[in-house]
Amino acid sequence: MTVNQKTMKFPRPADPTIEEVLRTFLDVSAQRLKPATFRKYKSVIELFTISMNDYGSGKLSKAETVMFEALYNARGAAHREYCQVFGPEKIMGNVSEFLGYFMPRKVMGGKELMRAAGTVTKKLAQWLHEQGLVDTESAEAAMQTGASAAKALPAAVRLAEALYDYCRHHPVDDWSDEIDDHFTVEKVQPDRLHLAPLLGDTPEDQTIVLNLPQAITALCQVGWEISLSLGRTKNGWRILESGTVYAL
Repeated sequence: MTVNQKTMKFPRPADPTIEEVLRTFLDVSAQRLKPATFRKYKSVIELFTISMNDYGSGKLSKAETVMFEALYNARGAAHREYCQVFGPEKIMGNVSEFLGYFMPRKVMGGKELMRAAGTVTKKLAQWLHEQGLVDTESAEAAMQTGASAAKALPAAVRLAEALYDYCRHHPVDDWSDEIDDHFTVEKVQPDRLHLAPLLGDTPEDQTIVLNLPQAITALCQVGWEISLSLGRTKNGWRILESGTVYAL
């Protein structure tokens, strides 16, 4: 292979870039949406952009990585972020990380923002497909992820709020063993949750059962992950502190 052939195969910055395509999507959306709704769209797209800039480079090929690092490490006006280098074909591959990781773990927003994240992502995938910028399979997968997130993410926030309120009104005064971990919900019953610690370091290395009001257990689903600090009392395990609930 000659030097010229290598140069021709080396990736180049896209035209249009992700940043430019997202700007067009917002311009088009502004023409049909009410101002309050458009503000949500703008907030979600800004967050999605941050997510891609922060984590998108981990999915690049070796050649793409070389190009990206050269542009990212450039100084002054030559510096480029991920969304200023790559094109819209990369967007769909970043949807799951945005909705499943970035939103619940980095943003931890309220129910409305979480619902909007799923809805706007779904609308974006549909629009990109209509413009011929992404293929049908990836667009449909992203739309399904967005639709699921629009329901699951705000539901997870509701459960997190319910657990926080329960802890605040039911403080634990005396406990022995203590576990601070992320727990996967293995089973939901009307009056209890069966949890498996992520690190598997319970004193007996077993599933933990929490007795909770049905008003709380009804909000939970098998497979969700909950950040909790637990203490063992004479009446079983109790919640000392609660954190984020992860639904995707």
